[in-house]
Amino acid sequence: MVVRTRFKHFPFRAKGAVSLFFDDELLDLVTRQPVGMIFLDIDTKTEAKARSLWGGHIDLQRALDEVRLVAGCSILAVQTVSTHVFIAVQFIVPDGNLSTRLYEAAIHLHQDLVASFTQVSADTSENVRFHFGTTVIRPDGRMNPTDLVYEGMVRALIAAKSDDNTNHRTRQVALVDIISRGRIKPVYQPIVSLWTGEAFGYEALSRTPEHSEFASPNQLFDFAEREGQLEALEEVALRSAILHYQPLHQGQKLFLNINTSMFFGDHAAIEQVFSVLEHRALKPYDIVLELTERRGIDDFIAFRKAVQRYRQKGYLIAIDDAGAGYSSLQTIAEVQPDFIKIDRSLVAGVHMDKTKEALLKALCHATLACDSRVIAEGIETYEELVSVTELGVPYGQGYCLGRPAAEPAAISEQARAHIRRAMTSDKAHVHVTTTIGDIAQPTKTFGPTVKASEIVNFFNQNDQVTGVVVVDEQSHPLGLVMREKLFRKLATKYGVSLFWNREIDQVMDHQPLVLDESVSVENASVLSMTRNADTLYDLIIVTRDGKLTGASSIQLILSSITNAQLELARDANPLTGLPGNRRIDVELSRRISSDDGFCIFYIDLDHFKWFNDAFGFQKGDQMIRCLAEVLKEVVHNAPVHEAFVGHIGGDDFIVVTEPGYHRELAAAIQAQFTQEVHRLLPNSSERLWHIRSRSGEMIESEGLTLSISILVCEPPHATQSLEVLSAYAGVLKQMAKDGGGNKIVCENVRNFA
Repeated sequence: MVVRTRFKHFPFRAKGAVSLFFDDELLDLVTRQPVGMIFLDIDTKTEAKARSLWGGHIDLQRALDEVRLVAGCSILAVQTVSTHVFIAVQFIVPDGNLSTRLYEAAIHLHQDLVASFTQVSADTSENVRFHFGTTVIRPDGRMNPTDLVYEGMVRALIAAKSDDNTNHRTRQVALVDIISRGRIKPVYQPIVSLWTGEAFGYEALSRTPEHSEFASPNQLFDFAEREGQLEALEEVALRSAILHYQPLHQGQKLFLNINTSMFFGDHAAIEQVFSVLEHRALKPYDIVLELTERRGIDDFIAFRKAVQRYRQKGYLIAIDDAGAGYSSLQTIAEVQPDFIKIDRSLVAGVHMDKTKEALLKALCHATLACDSRVIAEGIETYEELVSVTELGVPYGQGYCLGRPAAEPAAISEQARAHIRRAMTSDKAHVHVTTTIGDIAQPTKTFGPTVKASEIVNFFNQNDQVTGVVVVDEQSHPLGLVMREKLFRKLATKYGVSLFWNREIDQVMDHQPLVLDESVSVENASVLSMTRNADTLYDLIIVTRDGKLTGASSIQLILSSITNAQLELARDANPLTGLPGNRRIDVELSRRISSDDGFCIFYIDLDHFKWFNDAFGFQKGDQMIRCLAEVLKEVVHNAPVHEAFVGHIGGDDFIVVTEPGYHRELAAAIQAQFTQEVHRLLPNSSERLWHIRSRSGEMIESEGLTLSISILVCEPPHATQSLEVLSAYAGVLKQMAKDGGGNKIVCENVRNFA
């Protein structure tokens, strides 16, 4: 191996040369504990000049005393070759932040060398610069000692290559100051449950100190990585994030970004960070380790074992930026994380991009295979929020839901309202107005510190109770205990000994399905059935503003849907299957009683009597069914969220949506229906038909077309009623039909007053 550098010479052209410069003591030690390596170089015009400096003008021994003091080490060996010096050190206490201690010692060494040269050198006309690089060589059973030392020397030399200007030295000093003084500031951005509208947890993000040499956290972490100080900086960031975390209520997860390289080699640094949890009343299951790949993972077997070690302790695992950078499908398959964070690139503009919508929907289904849940990152608009919610994405994060702040903040009422609207809506148009809150039943609750034995006694005294909910003092749900699962744990060989006297928060399910009371039973059914086989029949916890209101079983949900569908079937139009007049009245009454604006579309086939007479009743029924399918398809694909499609009777249909897209929607319905008519009647587009109008006159017409009248209803709706709206709609319908129809007429209800 030949290392190409800007240095004049590199004395170790082959690994075998290591034994010529370092004795067996070093080679033996590196197999048992970490060894530090410092590389020094003098950048001069001639090699002879460099040798004279090392030989007489620089007090290297005095400088090495500073290294011993700062790094807490002893000097194993010092080898000077040409313009280079390699220093091998043994750490007195071989744990903790070794790389930072060595790095800081090298900076002191550099400063001493510069000072020594300035004081004794008479030749100030020559520009002499010192370069250094450091690395910690850690034991690795897969490599022999010679290879370990050789690669360490190469890493130290390469680290020195970047040392070429004053700004770099200034940044090195600033980095050491940030690490040694713990000057990383954490901020917390909410990760929101799109099933409840409440903060599920918070991701800890790092901010640089004010007036720092680093303009952004990315610059700081990139520089630390180049300097071999990434793990040390991440340790400081993790510790600060844990120490300053103050959740709004118990059970809100803390997401911690951890580079995958932290899981290789010595785990002591991570263990020391997590020891802080004991003093913060945080448990491992309150922490989500968000794995970030700055570089690809080479050894997935070793990585999976390392991650599993922390999973067994109760920590949850997330994969960051899936779909971007190094975050590959292999990482997901190997790690099988609890959460998969979808990169912003797949979320941006998802409401306008059918490909992204299909990918997100597919990812949500695919994650079921590895028992994971999706978190959509970078949600910046309410349109994106509503779209990902309707697609079934369980969690979201982005500026639309909350910006990073020094203290965890609650979710805005506006964001929660959009989530509730999306979860209440039904894009399938088989509309059931029942919500999960309507069927939820009261449930027994316990605090997190109650012993498992107490809950066992409760179950024994209440045979009909299948599960209980664990809540905090403010009634926020923390977990779920199902009778059958608790008894199954106790029935194992050492079950009673292990669990009987444990606090229930160590035994309960920490991730039950929690839904806001506004979620429709259809959506609740879909979300319930996406759970894995072991939790499929667990209770669904129901909340209002994040606090427990009750619970529902899957049986209750399915029974409610079945009854509602039977009711709809009795009222549905037999030709199209769409809701009929009674259901239409219920929908309009619901809209009138709400505080939101809405639009009523009345869609009527023009010249339908003529068409029936000319083509027969069978073709007429075909066209009515065709129009029904067009309405459902166009409304489904439109950017509207609370849409209702009904069949008044005959050739009259109704659509109810929120305002804002009504004109575009009407035009799309007309265009799509025209295409379908031309497809079913190929010759109809090539001629005009002579048709008798409503007034009895013969007119020329394109044949079967649509008249659409739109009534825009803005709140307050105090003066509006079904009768009033029906009268206004009649006026608009006549306006749309005048002159042969094929028109779109729109009017605001206020203009009728």
